[in-house]
Amino acid sequence: MITIEKAGRRYYLCNTPYVAKDVLRDAGCKWDGKERCWWTGKRELAESLLATLSATTEDSPTPAPPVGVVTYAKLSDGTWGVRGPAEALVFGEIVEVTKRTGETKREMVGGRISEAFGVATNRIAQRGRAPRPKSARQSHYVGVESCGGPCPVTGRRCTRRDPCHDCL
Repeated sequence: MITIEKAGRRYYLCNTPYVAKDVLRDAGCKWDGKERCWWTGKRELAESLLATLSATTEDSPTPAPPVGVVTYAKLSDGTWGVRGPAEALVFGEIVEVTKRTGETKREMVGGRISEAFGVATNRIAQRGRAPRPKSARQSHYVGVESCGGPCPVTGRRCTRRDPCHDCL
């Protein structure tokens, strides 16, 4: 059973399941290794997380973010990715990503890293470049003419090795 314990200015969320760590981290909570609990400095946040995590069932041990809510996630290699509902994160699509401050930003979804309990984590595609599957990236476009102009989608110059969306 998840409980809240107050110590100084911190509100500790004790006995949280491991699978809820992404939800707690995305909400802004920090891990205290000595206490072995997640904590936050905001009482309202701790109470809302307690209600959310206590409402989960055995079938769904980690609550999925609401449909359409996509947040940033720090990846193991030090780069940033996006985390959200698996059906919202489609390779090559542009999604609205909500920052912790509440601001939103548009990002292009790259390759999938992981998926569990309906929540997916994907890379962010390189800015200004449309992601292509590996097989398309490694092959040359034989017989494709290039216009030499800027691509209407990515803005890069059209070449025979990298044709724009109009020339494909």
